[in-house]
Amino acid sequence: MKKNHKNEEIKRFLLGTITSEEELQKFEEFLMLDDEYFQEILMQEEELIENYADDQLTKQEKRNFENNFLLSKERIQKVKFARLFKRYLNKQKDQKDIKR
Repeated sequence: MKKNHKNEEIKRFLLGTITSEEELQKFEEFLMLDDEYFQEILMQEEELIENYADDQLTKQEKRNFENNFLLSKERIQKVKFARLFKRYLNKQKDQKDIKR
């Protein structure tokens, strides 16, 4: 499987937009059998959270993220942390700019 296709497939899985039962089953098999694939999913999950916190998702991706991804308290907490961390970094940057 090519990397770009794999990345797009993982994103679709995380956003809950895989509609084919066969495709979903195939994806879940990869997930269970390939630790490297699982690690890739975790990395893309973090990237997706950052993109959401940075408001870099399309309207449809944002809607799918909110309706399908943010279903657990853990994921909601990750998004809250990403937003707080971004605010902290922006505040630090602003303070450095003021000192110059």
